[in-house]
Amino acid sequence: MSQFYLDTSIASIDTSAYDNDMLLFQWGTYYYEGEMGRQFCLDVTRQFQLEGEEEFWQLSCSLYYPPEYDALGAGSCWSVECETLQDWRRGLNRLELATLANLLPSQVKIILSAT
Repeated sequence: MSQFYLDTSIASIDTSAYDNDMLLFQWGTYYYEGEMGRQFCLDVTRQFQLEGEEEFWQLSCSLYYPPEYDALGAGSCWSVECETLQDWRRGLNRLELATLANLLPSQVKIILSAT
C-alpha cells in the first residue's frame, strides 16, 4: 500500500493539512460478528479527505489469520507519526510480524468507506 500511496495521487485531496492523506497500519486479534468470529488481522488503510468534504475516506486492505497469532500483540502506526514515509516503512519492518509473511490469510477484504 505504501508504494500505491507514492505512485497514485487522488484528485481533489485537500492538501491544506498534513494529515489529509496518510497511511495507517494496524494489527491485532479482534472479534468479528458472524462466521468470522475471533481473528488476527493485519490492516493497511489509506485515509484521505477531499476538498470541500467534512468526511474522511478510507481505503483498507485487511488480511485475516487464525487467532493463534494473538501472541504477536496489537498496535497501530500512522505514517504522519514519522518524519518520512521511508521511516514509517522501516519501523513496520522492525515489528515481530514476519511469521505471517509466508502464510496465506484465511480471508482478504478491500473496502472503501467514509468515516
